[in-house]
Amino acid sequence: MLALFAGIWIVFEIQAQRTVLAKHLAVYRDPDHRLQPLDPGVGTNSDGLRCRFEAAEIADSDFSVFFLGDSFVFGPGVGREGALPRLFERGLRRRYPAQEIHVVNAAWPSASPLLALRLLRDVGISYQPDLVLYGFDMSDFRDDLMYRNLIEKKGIYGMVDRGPASLWLAGRGAKALMPDGLYRKVFRMPKDRFFAVKKPLDETRPNLLEVWQTLMEVNLFCREELDAEFRLIVLPRNFQYSERESPSSWERGEYEDLGPFVLEPFRFFEEQAATAPFAIHSLLPAFEQTDVFPTCYAGDPHWTPAGTQVAADALVEMAVRGGWVKGEG
Repeated sequence: MLALFAGIWIVFEIQAQRTVLAKHLAVYRDPDHRLQPLDPGVGTNSDGLRCRFEAAEIADSDFSVFFLGDSFVFGPGVGREGALPRLFERGLRRRYPAQEIHVVNAAWPSASPLLALRLLRDVGISYQPDLVLYGFDMSDFRDDLMYRNLIEKKGIYGMVDRGPASLWLAGRGAKALMPDGLYRKVFRMPKDRFFAVKKPLDETRPNLLEVWQTLMEVNLFCREELDAEFRLIVLPRNFQYSERESPSSWERGEYEDLGPFVLEPFRFFEEQAATAPFAIHSLLPAFEQTDVFPTCYAGDPHWTPAGTQVAADALVEMAVRGGWVKGEG
């Protein structure tokens, strides 16, 4: 009987991996899921970064920025030239015309601080960064925990290589049937993707601190291995500053517009900033105060070209006021 069960399970795994669940299991097979090099549709360079230049084109005298993050930094729907890193570069070049400035778009969809650190370790040094930025998105809290689980393969994640389809299905079923407390024990993370904006900070802080440790590792690597400055840029989601944005978003229902706890992550970063060894900047005020509307697409939570420009303009002003660009002229 045991042999029969094992046989059925093996057949199920093989068929599921090849057919109906194939697209869902891609990140299980490759948690880093980086962009492909020299992809003309995305606009990647030979390192798989959405960048119009190669690392070798950066001179020692240039000011180089390595901009990490997930889809909000990557720029879905706006093209490589309309993404936040490119707009930021253009803004800096206008303010510092005598300084050669390169901003590397090292972001990709569904990345997280841990995956960004792994990329930074692999290719960061070749871009000679003077400044490393990480654009932190609200989905990063849970994503970072998930990727660490998949990479470390502890507990139930030990079956990720032999039974990824079973693990995925178990996770889906557990989300529907298990209370959050039990789910956390079994799957080593909260089951709600936006848990950080739906509960008081006192309840979410332990998980937020886990991700904070990854950001501390990023800073340490930047300082000790790259001799570069690290700055964290906290990006707001539209439900944290508006009730009008993205009325038909595919994410609608996962959060409450201007809900009672939507700003708790910003409070968390304000607390951490008091002792953090790196600077933390919030783009929330820029979106709260702008007259631009809409800043996000009606059916998608990502920024429109106008919304991306709001973020870029705010970032440029921060950089100028804060003296981020060294050696200008």
